[in-house]
Amino acid sequence: MLENNVQPEYLRRREAAAFCKISVSFLEKAQRLGMGPRMSRLGKSPVYAIADLREWVASRYEKKTAA
Repeated sequence: MLENNVQPEYLRRREAAAFCKISVSFLEKAQRLGMGPRMSRLGKSPVYAIADLREWVASRYEKKTAA
């Protein structure tokens, strides 16, 4: 079990969607279309590294503001 002050390095899909402030269904769709953040699997469960989520959110923000 994690100590209270230790943050996990990986998040499950629902946690990752909340972290990115998007819906789980949007995250799933982006993943299917190859537009989502890098994903790994822990057993059958998809997990996302927090660093990858931050990078993905930043890249989406840059694309929207670059126009």
